[in-house]
Amino acid sequence: MADGDGILLLLEFEDSDSGWGRLVRLQRGASRPVWVHDLQCFNLVAPVRRGHDLFLAGLAFAARLDARTGRFVWRHVGRYKSGDMDAPERLDVGQDRVVVRGTAGGKPTMDCFAAATGTVVGCT
Repeated sequence: MADGDGILLLLEFEDSDSGWGRLVRLQRGASRPVWVHDLQCFNLVAPVRRGHDLFLAGLAFAARLDARTGRFVWRHVGRYKSGDMDAPERLDVGQDRVVVRGTAGGKPTMDCFAAATGTVVGCT
């Protein structure tokens, strides 16, 4: 994802036993990344950019990050109980709400958060 004079990369890795992600901000002309985050989750969905904010989601993970500084505004790790969501598929970001859509046991499900604070909210 292009970002001014730099680029944001969301990478996903697996080794047959586990999976994880890495988020990296590179700056043109710099010999090192500006910042790097290792994400202890997998099944990452496409991130959504809103201004300086980057919204992320994966299995048992949701977050809002300031793309300039690399600081998390909010994040949930280990969010789901077993069976709550086994396959995140899409991230929808509205004015006030972030919705992670996916499936649990093959049936559609979703998890919702207040965009500003990350507070878990109803999905109705």
